[in-house]
Amino acid sequence: MFLYRWDLKWCPIFGKLKTLLLNEWFTAVGLVCILRHSPVLEILTLKLDNTEDIVGATGAQETKTQSFVCACIKSVYVECEEVDEGVLAVLNILSTCGILRDQISIKEDPHTDSD
Repeated sequence: MFLYRWDLKWCPIFGKLKTLLLNEWFTAVGLVCILRHSPVLEILTLKLDNTEDIVGATGAQETKTQSFVCACIKSVYVECEEVDEGVLAVLNILSTCGILRDQISIKEDPHTDSD
């Protein structure tokens, strides 16, 4: 997957979005874009079954290094089968976005398989 800069600038501002649930169908670039364009987001839930593609998008590293602060986020809930490399990468992205570890709750459940 390859995302161009001009694709990201067309992402709308989600000015009323306070709660968001995402499954594994996002990339690091997409997560940063959504967080950047959700100024009043308070609660983020990430349900992660397969984390291989999350950090696989080209341009993800560049986007992650352009830090900003998610000032309104109160809680982030991460539901995953196990804390693997992909989950750690997501936690790193959240940290880059100014989300503190105290705001993140991780629930490991080996039976969250979507089969």
